[in-house]
Amino acid sequence: MDLGIETLEKRIAGDIRAFDLRKVGFIVNELAKESTTEASKYAARSFAQAIATGHVRGHAMVSSDYAVKLVNVSNDSSVAGAATKERERQLRIVEEMF
Repeated sequence: MDLGIETLEKRIAGDIRAFDLRKVGFIVNELAKESTTEASKYAARSFAQAIATGHVRGHAMVSSDYAVKLVNVSNDSSVAGAATKERERQLRIVEEMF
């Protein structure tokens, strides 16, 4: 996970090429293929798509879709709470940008 976050931050700063970012996204996507549960599969796919936003903005919606699927397959109320906190964090970031 740290690799993905660090790589995306480097892309935002302009320190790496989209090609390099895509390679990391593919690595993370491989984790999804190795997942043994629906929850871990959706979590990995959501993260891979989030990384991919560094070269195509449209991946943000796909990332969000996988995150919603993760919440839907989870019976853990803490997951729903975490999803709400994450959405609120995202909205704060958007507000700060505009």
